[in-house]
Amino acid sequence: MIEARAKAEGAAIAWVDQCGLRSDAAPPGRSWAPRGRTPIVRVTGKRLRVNVMSAVASCGALWFVVFTERFTALGCRLCSGRTVPTTCT
Repeated sequence: MIEARAKAEGAAIAWVDQCGLRSDAAPPGRSWAPRGRTPIVRVTGKRLRVNVMSAVASCGALWFVVFTERFTALGCRLCSGRTVPTTCT
């Protein structure tokens, strides 16, 4: 059904995936220190959070976008500006 609709509209079919990435400034499990001294790992406490959305189309095209807004606010910005209609699945 999707393939027939895309063919009728002259569209490419794109498979879309999304994920959120977060950098926690937690200290690593191990560190180095001279023998007999406890290793001290200083962290800033700053955290970074971004979202990533990517798509690959049946024609072989690849798109991706990294953004800080919520996924619900993104809409279909990933494929905006395309000259060929795109059906996202």
